[in-house]
Amino acid sequence: MNTVLKSILIVLVVSFIGTRGIMFLVDEKLALNPTNAEVDTDARSARMQAEQEADRLAEAIAAGADPTEVSAPTAAGQSNPAPCRTGRIEMPENRYGLDGDIYIARTIGDKTYIQVSPLTPTFLVQQDFQMVTASRLSRFPDDVTPKIREVFMMIEHCDVAPLHLASVLPPQ
Repeated sequence: MNTVLKSILIVLVVSFIGTRGIMFLVDEKLALNPTNAEVDTDARSARMQAEQEADRLAEAIAAGADPTEVSAPTAAGQSNPAPCRTGRIEMPENRYGLDGDIYIARTIGDKTYIQVSPLTPTFLVQQDFQMVTASRLSRFPDDVTPKIREVFMMIEHCDVAPLHLASVLPPQ
């Protein structure tokens, strides 16, 4: 394999592992005040498994293994989109106090439910037509809450990306 290509692949893999590692380091903030100890335990177990997999991959690459052989193959595009998203909120001027906070999001039907986690959770919803705004909720609907909690058990499968918001509308 071409040395330049191999170097690029190694940098990409290490960057991916580093991004996941940072997300795990701030995971205490991401815990989002679970009300069920079982959810917290399952999230820790999933996090530990992901950390072990990342460590195994990093060790194999450091030992000289070809990244294309020890990791999952990549492909252009995404045939099965991730069931959730996580990352940090990016808001200009930080008028709402959410800039830099960690979020999780899950699309259910035509709405995307977002839980932002400073010390106390903030609940948001985006309709299909809202690209850079979200509406604040006092809480999620009862049928949505368990689906958001499921995200904690599959956090390692979430897409990691910033969420760009220009404004947050008052509660609906």
